[in-house]
Amino acid sequence: EKDKRYDFTIPVPVQNGRNNVDITLFAGPPIACVDCYGCAVSNHSFYIEFQGAKQYPSLLVLRDQAMQPMSDTVKLDTTQFHVIVTDRNGNQNGKAPDVVTVRIKNSVNGDSISVVLHETGDSTGIFQTTSPIAVVDRTPAESGNEQIAMNGGDRVRIWYVDPTDSTDSSEAFITSRADFPLALRGWLKDSDGDGSVDLMMVEYSIPLKENVDSILVNFPNATVATMARAGIDEMTFAANVVTVRFVKPFPDGVTGFTSALYTSGTSYLTSTGLVKTSLFNVFDSIGPVLNDKAIVRERPASGNDTVTLTLSESIRLDNFKGKALLLRREGVDYPLEMIGILSSEPGSYTMTVICNAGSMQFAAGDSLRLNGESALTDLSGNRPHRDNRAVPVVIKAGMPRVDSAFYYDTDFDGRIDLVRMEFSKQVVPELLSIRLRWNNNQWTAIDNSRISPVPGSSNAVIIVVDTLLINNEVVTSGTMAGSVAQTNFPQDTVISEIHDRAAPVIASARFTLCNGDITKEGITDTLRIIFSEIVNGESIGHITAFDLLNSDMAGYTFNVSGHRMINQREYLFFGISQGVAYPHTGDLIWLPPAAHIADLKGNIQSSENNRRVPVMVDDVTFSLKNVDTFYGPNPFNPIIEKFTFSLKLKASRFPFKLDSSAQATIYDQVGNMVTELVSKEDIAGIAFEWNGTNRRGRIVGNGTYLLYFSYRGEKEKRMVGVSRK
Repeated sequence: EKDKRYDFTIPVPVQNGRNNVDITLFAGPPIACVDCYGCAVSNHSFYIEFQGAKQYPSLLVLRDQAMQPMSDTVKLDTTQFHVIVTDRNGNQNGKAPDVVTVRIKNSVNGDSISVVLHETGDSTGIFQTTSPIAVVDRTPAESGNEQIAMNGGDRVRIWYVDPTDSTDSSEAFITSRADFPLALRGWLKDSDGDGSVDLMMVEYSIPLKENVDSILVNFPNATVATMARAGIDEMTFAANVVTVRFVKPFPDGVTGFTSALYTSGTSYLTSTGLVKTSLFNVFDSIGPVLNDKAIVRERPASGNDTVTLTLSESIRLDNFKGKALLLRREGVDYPLEMIGILSSEPGSYTMTVICNAGSMQFAAGDSLRLNGESALTDLSGNRPHRDNRAVPVVIKAGMPRVDSAFYYDTDFDGRIDLVRMEFSKQVVPELLSIRLRWNNNQWTAIDNSRISPVPGSSNAVIIVVDTLLINNEVVTSGTMAGSVAQTNFPQDTVISEIHDRAAPVIASARFTLCNGDITKEGITDTLRIIFSEIVNGESIGHITAFDLLNSDMAGYTFNVSGHRMINQREYLFFGISQGVAYPHTGDLIWLPPAAHIADLKGNIQSSENNRRVPVMVDDVTFSLKNVDTFYGPNPFNPIIEKFTFSLKLKASRFPFKLDSSAQATIYDQVGNMVTELVSKEDIAGIAFEWNGTNRRGRIVGNGTYLLYFSYRGEKEKRMVGVSRK
């Protein structure tokens, strides 16, 4: 209780290899939250490496023909050797002896063979060759199945891999006698502690009389090769050791091997006029350093600090203790006490630790480095260089909670244009990374130029969204979410719902006008309104009139006598227009502010400047039912008079005249066309006259004729009598 730390013993089932363990810590006050930010949940992922479940490490040894221990230096065409492997895991068959396989390879000339080893007895776990392997001075093409070709100075690797565990392997090496310096082993170093390899030392079998030609080294793994050349890189020798200072340093921040504890190198040396090649193992003599930056989580009160570090290679975690870290401030180092390791990210060298800075507290401008005098080492036992580099400290402020968030239609045009977010503590808009999502669409990243502080508040920001989320669609309601992170730490995000503060407007309006006498009772026009969102049905009843503007910007009113709901966004309003004969397409309409039309969230449209919408007016339909017809005299005497067929509009509120689509044709009784009549238009209708002649201009004979009249798809037939008396 004193240090606010608690110890637990947690049993964890494990298997051989890496075991993932997740621990969730939950913290909360025993009473209702008062001053804190609420309960906290912290997830930690650990990997437990376990190798104790029926795992038996293998052992590979070489024996001479008499099964006696032998030297690793062999003679060409003389040495023969047996390979013996001890591995209880190789015993796969409990009822009979088993076999395993070893590989033998000369990397210089490329010769390689696979050798089968037989178990010495049932379940002994000891395997050996039935006949010895011979070292021969031949080419790889000339060597046999139980022979390995070698030249003077060649180095051969013999290795075994456990068939049940690929991480368990054992090996041995043999080297042929040479009369020239043979590279035995090498070490890579970081001489100045800046986090990159700049020096290599190679040990040879005998003292050198001159420099080697070149040395190739694989680092940080076998697939990456670097060649050091005499005359280019600084290369010196003393006795049997060559020291190379690379002109071009290795990659920054890489101080260890990525796939093993050592790799290989190749030495090229001219001797007796020939270039002699020898292989050697390259080992890590480079101390770890810190990479990138040290991220320190904001600490509101005194206590321990949580720091996330990225190292240049894997380290011995059991040695990462004591005063392993140094806080550098204004050129002075202050040791930090390591408390423990919180987490280590799999597949990387990043870890989060708890440390105690004592009376010091991390601040901007500080830096952090490893303590070269502590017990800290890498996996090869290398301590950090005493002058290892320092990395800057970045204070990671705790993510604020979103206390409230709303979206608005500030200009009442029916489009979301602004979001306001209020946080639990002070924020800097320039350091926020905000994304918004509308109706489960893709997240949209918001440019920082659109984010600004709310005047008079350090805890709130406004975000200008314009048409980023909904293009030009007229909509004032939907689901919106916000994702907030700090620019430097985009992986730590807070997701919040953004609530609706946008009032409804008219999305579209359409008039269907009545052709009848609008002054008569029960005769009304119909106005169809579609709103930008679902509206409160009760508030619709508050609408008694709509205001409109015509093309001359003269105002008039549509007085509402009733309404009917089509759906929750669409309504029909019935009434008559006052102040104008009738509405026209393009006249502007908007919601009456006095009606206080509200959506289901209680947002009321009370602005005089809410969206002006051009109305559409349906075409007025005329037919023969809308006209008065006259024809006569009937019968008529074409000698002294004309027959007239006329149509005039009945009483109508629209000053339209019938168009020229009206047609009239005269036929005789057997169906022969006599003539087509030409219309005469007037302001209120149309008229046709017939003087009793046919298409040749001759007066027709007495009798009954048929007049066919058509107008916009409607047809009418009349009987016309001709009497020439």
